[in-house]
Amino acid sequence: MFLTVLSVLVALFTATNAGAQNLTFPHDGLDRQYRIHIPDQVADTAALVLALHGYSGNNRDMMNNYGWMELADERGFVVAFPNGTQDQWNNRFWDVDYDFHQGLDIDDDGFLASLAVHLQQLHGLDPDRTFVTGFSNGAEMCFQLACRESETFVAFAPIIGMMMDTLFTNCDPAVARPILSVNGTEDDVTLFEGDMNNTGGWGAYRSIPETMAFWANILGTTSFERTYLPDTDPNDGSTVRLDVYSSLQHDRELWYYLVFGGDHDWPGKWGNMDIDATLEVWNFFDSLSEEPPPRVDQIALIRASRFTMKDDAVSPIDLRKRRLSFRSAAYRGSASGVVAPAFGTDGDPTSAGASGGGATLTIHQAGGNPEDAVELDLAASRWQRRGSATKPGYSYKDSNSIDGPISKVSLRNGTLTISGKGAGLYTLEDAPQGELALRLRLGTGDAFCTAAEAKDPPSKNDSTARFIGVKNSPLPNACPPLNSEEP
Repeated sequence: MFLTVLSVLVALFTATNAGAQNLTFPHDGLDRQYRIHIPDQVADTAALVLALHGYSGNNRDMMNNYGWMELADERGFVVAFPNGTQDQWNNRFWDVDYDFHQGLDIDDDGFLASLAVHLQQLHGLDPDRTFVTGFSNGAEMCFQLACRESETFVAFAPIIGMMMDTLFTNCDPAVARPILSVNGTEDDVTLFEGDMNNTGGWGAYRSIPETMAFWANILGTTSFERTYLPDTDPNDGSTVRLDVYSSLQHDRELWYYLVFGGDHDWPGKWGNMDIDATLEVWNFFDSLSEEPPPRVDQIALIRASRFTMKDDAVSPIDLRKRRLSFRSAAYRGSASGVVAPAFGTDGDPTSAGASGGGATLTIHQAGGNPEDAVELDLAASRWQRRGSATKPGYSYKDSNSIDGPISKVSLRNGTLTISGKGAGLYTLEDAPQGELALRLRLGTGDAFCTAAEAKDPPSKNDSTARFIGVKNSPLPNACPPLNSEEP
């Protein structure tokens, strides 16, 4: 009995601390290493991101200093941090054929692809949402994987990297995949103008503009949209331009962030502070979908881990005062999803929207008195555009719930997600009956609505779960009215 309990405790300790230790993964005769972070609340078949460190770095540094674990907790994806092997100077590296690594032959391509498949199978992660990003040497590894392992990874995000000339001239991806790339004009390690004469000792490599043109051609992205991003930190000595390459014929895109005055930095952590590269990378990955979904106006609840009524009454038998608590609720309009309104339209909730932006969230009982409805204003200043002109998306963030109980809203990639701090969104003076209706109106344009059924009869523990979120519940026939006279 003691041994059994001890075994269980050891297993629990190992699982709990997996993100704090290196795990071993045998490959090609070597015991390779990785760390992994799995959020406490993560959906089935979650996305997987591999984050690769730079030359002489390690996976502990990538795990602790780039914000990946915090973002994974917030957005609900799994992130793994592989380790490179050590070279003749005991520096960890990814084998991208640097000039001073000519005597080494490490199968990093096979290791990272095999590790990704292993983690998909071990943790039930989504092969169609398996991505890779990296910094410096890790970024160059991303380019190499984009050329050689595009059947395993569905998008790539190299940050401050380049393409060795040997890879540039021999790149032939099995599948053309979307890419996000960030580079600085004043980088004294990865030279913006390239180094075909190998003056830096890394080996010959192409210029950054030539590399971006190369990938725009491979992806078949013949159009591009240029945006100069706001200089939110004038003291960082740099500004950012974003070029989004796309095509009317397919959904592949190339996002090219050029940091004017940028050095060999990870924006948002050091150097340029106008953007957070970690957030930009995840938003790019998260925006990807196979086909643009059709427009729908009614939405159905697909995930509601804490979409519940809470009892505010002093006595457990007093059923009069209840409040709706929203920790995480996601809605989808159909099998194809919900489409965000186009940028600049009446339904654009940002301040750049045609109607001045903003949004309103209304909560009420179906058929109830309009005077009992709760309206929450979501200010335009807290909304940001996500995605691109061909696949628009929006996000609202009020992390400390300063303006109200809603902390986050995301409308992107076919799903509307609303999150709160657990504070009461809606209080009922009487025990609820029928449906609870929820409407989100963006600007003066598009409105989305859904309804949650009241539980009947209520559960034995009546302090929670009065309204229930039923996964994949059917679409409502129409937005539930505020009263019986309203059409």
